[in-house]
Amino acid sequence: MSDQVIQHPAPTDACLVKVVLNFGIGADENKQVLVLRFLGMILPGRTPVVSRSRQTNKEFGIKKGQVVGLHLTVRRAEAAELLRRLIQSRKLIPRYSITAEGVFSFGIENVNYVQGIDLQSSERLGADVCVTYRRPGERVRFRRRGRTTPPHHHYPTVEQIAQKIIEMGVRCE
Repeated sequence: MSDQVIQHPAPTDACLVKVVLNFGIGADENKQVLVLRFLGMILPGRTPVVSRSRQTNKEFGIKKGQVVGLHLTVRRAEAAELLRRLIQSRKLIPRYSITAEGVFSFGIENVNYVQGIDLQSSERLGADVCVTYRRPGERVRFRRRGRTTPPHHHYPTVEQIAQKIIEMGVRCE
């Protein structure tokens, strides 16, 4: 048996649960190809979920059933690496974008600003990134048997999430 000790996070530490990437492409078919190329560079082997329009909107030129967006959820260690790369494209994450439940969101105006990405396209492609942090033991909210709501002091605080953002080298004000 090895002498390695398994490190579990402290009960008060917030842990990264997931990172969700959302791309709104509207009626533009070329953007779908750009999104797939971007995801192939940053997350090879992953395919996004397609969002289709529910009804026709003549003002936007969108027909019912047409692809209007793509989104992808990434978890565990892969999420931590992805978040590190995506958040470096930002200089500031406003503190008001952090919720009391440990979720924060930010936008990327052009994915060419992401470290190590060059789509070689003049067309801009933006993305919305939603990040979720939780404390260990918060599973009691989602499990099937014995479900209960944890007390409010069990949720990660805004200060804890802001500290995690600062540790990644981005200002949080």
